[in-house]
Amino acid sequence: MTIINLKPFQEKAISDLRRQFLELWKTANRKLPLVFKSPTGSGKTVMVAQFLKDMSNDPQFNVDKSYLWFSFSEESYTQSKDKIFDYYGGANELNLLDLNDLSKGKLEQNNVFFINWQKIKSSTKEGRKLRNPTEYTYGDGIFDEFIKKTQEDNRELILIIDEAHRDTDTELADDLIELINPRIVFKITATPKTEPSASDVLQKRAGFVEVIREDVIEAGLIKEKIITQTKEDLDKLSKKEIDQDLILLELAFNKRLETQKEYKDLDLEINPLVLVQLPNDDHARKETLEKSKLDIVKDFLRNKGIDEKDLAVWLTGPNKKNLEDIEEKDSSVQFLIFKQAAATGWDCPRASILVMFREIKSPVFHTQTVGRILRMP
Repeated sequence: MTIINLKPFQEKAISDLRRQFLELWKTANRKLPLVFKSPTGSGKTVMVAQFLKDMSNDPQFNVDKSYLWFSFSEESYTQSKDKIFDYYGGANELNLLDLNDLSKGKLEQNNVFFINWQKIKSSTKEGRKLRNPTEYTYGDGIFDEFIKKTQEDNRELILIIDEAHRDTDTELADDLIELINPRIVFKITATPKTEPSASDVLQKRAGFVEVIREDVIEAGLIKEKIITQTKEDLDKLSKKEIDQDLILLELAFNKRLETQKEYKDLDLEINPLVLVQLPNDDHARKETLEKSKLDIVKDFLRNKGIDEKDLAVWLTGPNKKNLEDIEEKDSSVQFLIFKQAAATGWDCPRASILVMFREIKSPVFHTQTVGRILRMP
């Protein structure tokens, strides 16, 4: 169990969430959005964990309810569930469940059911398996029956959407929300697509709680700023015989050593991690025999003497390695190569340097990606 002392801004946010949640609940309307906007690294999961614990212990809110926690990747939901379990110290009024618990048939009071929503999008193979009727179900898919049996007990459902800036505004998402029919749709993100108007909040058609970035910096949880290497800086270092990709990697390599020395001087056992983001269409162009960015990075690190065990890869399908315990502050992994997987919702406070070989046109995706190196270890 990790003992976490909540910061003043976190306690205020939790209090604001409770107040607005109860105000929305009293309207008796359904599917009301409660948007929680909080910077990357501010401890969103911990704040929500405490909020849920408070609501389950509130004698003034003695409602038969359970929660569905939607995440948008397997890693994201697993990390959230594990973090909340650790925060609660194991046993707690709230019982944390996932797909392995569908056999229970329904949710009981104060259950929190975690699921990667890609698993129940009916356009996917897994989604069709969980949502289509089978010989073992009574006309619906196993997930649909799980929800309906919960509702048959007159148990209210609250939908929590983690990383809510992702693709929740689709027909498939609407279909799921229609099935769940939640009283509150609790949206958690650093970068909401839309924010409720002041009128909607005032008239209790929506709720909105925001954590101010400066308060998170003041509390020492995230860095004040990120230093960006400009094109002019690169031009000063460029030599005709050195490829610009190699210059970027050289700068990152040296900055990691410099940061490592700073930690050592402070007597801190922290091994700084460099994130290297590849472009989406990274592949070798056969007609020019040009190397892919992945090969360039691997060759560079090999020439620098970086051991295979100290390089992690987080790409799609089977292209993953050395990801176990990478978030630990003293992990031996020095470099992580990825495209999108680590860009949203991933929590690794020792990540300090980001090399972006990818042109990002979406401001939200850019903010989310850069947010990976904002946390203080």
